[in-house]
Amino acid sequence: MHNNQNHYPSADDRELSGEPRARKGWFITGASTGLGLSLVKQLLVRGDQVAATTRHLQRLTDQIHSSIPTALMRNFLPLQLDLTDEYAIERSIATAHRTFGRIDVVVNNAGFAPEGRMEELSPSDIHQCFAINTTASMTVTHKVMPYLQQQRSGYILNISSMAACAAANDSSLYAATKYATLGLSEIEKAGAHKFNIFITVLAPASFQPRVHARDYDMWENIRDSDHAATSLILLAEQPAPPPILLVGDNHIITHQKEANEVQFIR
Repeated sequence: MHNNQNHYPSADDRELSGEPRARKGWFITGASTGLGLSLVKQLLVRGDQVAATTRHLQRLTDQIHSSIPTALMRNFLPLQLDLTDEYAIERSIATAHRTFGRIDVVVNNAGFAPEGRMEELSPSDIHQCFAINTTASMTVTHKVMPYLQQQRSGYILNISSMAACAAANDSSLYAATKYATLGLSEIEKAGAHKFNIFITVLAPASFQPRVHARDYDMWENIRDSDHAATSLILLAEQPAPPPILLVGDNHIITHQKEANEVQFIR
């Protein structure tokens, strides 16, 4: 028997508390470490269906098989994916939709962060950073949108960074890609709302020192990925999620642009 030390809320827990909830289908990039991995684990325990993409398929499946009960594995679809390949993205989304019948929530979580000042970085670094952090997330959004439009519902969560607003000298390229993600998400938002599709940009403020800065699945450096994952799952349950979330050490700030207000959620 698996002991769930974090005691994520399971389907049985909700039924006992009188809180029935429709099962959701999730599509998550960068799922083999950190925030992505925490999301996958918690969602499977909740009874949701999860298509999890990564470059490191064996690492992802080993982590899940060692921590999730076998009975829940039918809801787990691991997918090896090169996010620089447009057609591979399209195929993976089609596979997820064919397997689970629907996609409700998309999390563009994968990231790439070469360290160094702009003058120290190579053209390859620049291309790769935009390819993973900006182009890939927009391509995933573009390829999944027809499925969400057809069902007239959906939620897309794009991971940006507070660096998009206040970049350090050694992360200016990374900040530029995340600023682009923020801006493009804002542009996509208006058209998506016509189909009852919501887009949120998550901007984490605090990270531990980077330990795998050149890994697509880089979000293992978020301070508390389990807590962050729980917050994001609850966010996806809201009928009208906020467009921007600024995430600090001990709180989440929601920024409702239309109302021009910033609110702390503890």
